[in-house]
Amino acid sequence: MYISKNRNVNQMFNLFIHSRGLITISEFEKQLSLSRRSVYYSIKKLNQLLEENQLDKIQNIKNLGFYLTKDAISHLAESEKIITTRNEDLYNFSKKQRVETIIWLLINKEKVSLTSIENKFNVSRNTADQDFKAISKILINYKLVLSKNSTGHSISGTEIQKRNWVYEQFSKEDPILFSLLAKRINSIQNISPFLKEFERMTGNFFTDDAFICLSAYLDWYIDRIQDPVNRLNNTKIIPSNLIALEWAQKFLFKNKVVNLGEANYLINTVHSGQFNKANKQYGGIQEILPIAKKIIFRFNRIAGVNLKLDSLQVNLATHLLATYYRIKYDISYKHPNLNSIKHKYNQLFSFAQYSVRPFEDFLKKEIPDDEIALITLYFGGEIKAIEDANLKKQKAKVMIVCSSGIGTSRILKQQLEEKFPNVSFSKPLNTLSYENSSLEGIELIISTIAIKNSNNIKVIKVSAIPNDNDWKMIEAALKSKKLLSTQNTRINIEGLLDIISEYARIEDIDGLTKSIKHYLEYSSSELKKIKNPVLSKVGNTIGDIFTRANTSFFDHAENFKQALYLAFQPLVKNGLIEDRYIEKIYNLTEKYGPYMVIADNVLLAHARPGDGVNKTAFSFLLLKNPVFIEKKETKIPIKIIIGFGTVDTTSHLEKLNLIMKILQNKLLMNQILSVSKKEDLLEII
Repeated sequence: MYISKNRNVNQMFNLFIHSRGLITISEFEKQLSLSRRSVYYSIKKLNQLLEENQLDKIQNIKNLGFYLTKDAISHLAESEKIITTRNEDLYNFSKKQRVETIIWLLINKEKVSLTSIENKFNVSRNTADQDFKAISKILINYKLVLSKNSTGHSISGTEIQKRNWVYEQFSKEDPILFSLLAKRINSIQNISPFLKEFERMTGNFFTDDAFICLSAYLDWYIDRIQDPVNRLNNTKIIPSNLIALEWAQKFLFKNKVVNLGEANYLINTVHSGQFNKANKQYGGIQEILPIAKKIIFRFNRIAGVNLKLDSLQVNLATHLLATYYRIKYDISYKHPNLNSIKHKYNQLFSFAQYSVRPFEDFLKKEIPDDEIALITLYFGGEIKAIEDANLKKQKAKVMIVCSSGIGTSRILKQQLEEKFPNVSFSKPLNTLSYENSSLEGIELIISTIAIKNSNNIKVIKVSAIPNDNDWKMIEAALKSKKLLSTQNTRINIEGLLDIISEYARIEDIDGLTKSIKHYLEYSSSELKKIKNPVLSKVGNTIGDIFTRANTSFFDHAENFKQALYLAFQPLVKNGLIEDRYIEKIYNLTEKYGPYMVIADNVLLAHARPGDGVNKTAFSFLLLKNPVFIEKKETKIPIKIIIGFGTVDTTSHLEKLNLIMKILQNKLLMNQILSVSKKEDLLEII
């Protein structure tokens, strides 16, 4: 129907006409293909039109949704302002919406035939037939069967399975059928006090989404069991939770139903709603608390993060309480964004799967992927909160990322801070922390590995020891983001020249300007190193890190994997590291590519502290002929493998910093790379 010159307003009005209940903002976005801002703008324009006609504005029930009063709809629909009604402008159902609506009609025992579907949705007989075929396949997942007889189609199966399908529609984040299912606004509002009474009696409080879902579902449920045919068998089994039983019986009695079987069902269903806060003394939570502790320990260990146990244990147990009831009582849950979560948070999803094993042992059931998706988002939210707080505390503008967040990236941060002391850099983040960070306030990302970015923030990939091109690229990016001011440098140089000229004659002003600029760009320690690379001192430093026993020389290795084993062989032999540590390094390289290549021909081989290291140690391997790491169509040569293993994230940093400075000494590195026998290598070291 046309009531406005604004197309979005017309579509919104038609959606209100065809809705049998409340419509959420999220549903407006999805149904009308509008942004949230456009939805609110359209609501504003429609309200203006209603006000002009002295009609009730759009009604908003907090935490539930929007609706138009019947008077407003009928008066506006009969208004002379309507130009015409055209079929193509009426609200059209997608195939998914048609299919779900038909299932809804069948479960509610309305007569459904091919002809009725043709008329109801204005589709061809062939389309209607295809819809029924799709429905038949969907129902198999719910242990329901689509049957056909002379009067039309029907669904056969248990009452519990039919209820599960309906409950699942309410559980969806943006349920397409919400407007069809939430039929009566007043009756939904009447449910809310009972749910609040449950919260008061038990000390368990629902999330907003769970409260809305249960309100709408229980409205449908109470209406359905008014017909005794749809009621469950009246059992003699009394639930162990007497508080919940008292609430359930009171709720049912208020609606003229006395049935212990339905009381049991009602208790299980309400407990399956997600809680925001749980009473520690209430049933279920005490059993889950120690399991939550195990899950957090496993997650910290595999993800390499440090989520705090104190408050997190209670929060996670609260989150898992609904999962516990859903799985225990076979209440189906389908996450609407499962595939997206598996793809976008692949690593986090795998970590969550690994971490919940103690919960699966407790339940004696495997946790479905849809439930894992919820737990994945929970852990992702915890990591995001920590990283966001850290970024705000650091006031960082530039983020540093590597695969592990330790070792080389910390040295990279040290180099960056020495080179650009006025720029605020974040602490190094591993890929998991990066993927779960909001990136608020970040203007540039410097990474030692290839990473994805969807926030339109510039990403620069560099070596852990940046080469000349890397430094130029970093400096250019910092300047483009106005994080590095060239104007201040020029002012300082000019000021210094003025002061110098007062007391001395300048023979070569261009040369002096260049030297001062060079000085300002480098820290005094860097300048000292460039002017006076004392090989004897560096040599002593190498000898302090690499012993004769841990230094190796070979003409060649068969492949990169063998080269890794040759490099770490002295450390394995002495029991300092285990073979699995080498396998971990190889797997990391296979997964992330040559991110450990920190200079030409040089690989700094390492993994996490907990991957098989018994004592912090270093080794040095030189190959006369290089091995290669393949990256797409290119091969990266490796002649030097510096291996190290560490028992923590800090004890090795001082030595690693010295190694980085050694690798930056081109004269010494050329000397090492030209060695042709082990004795010469040992002599240098």
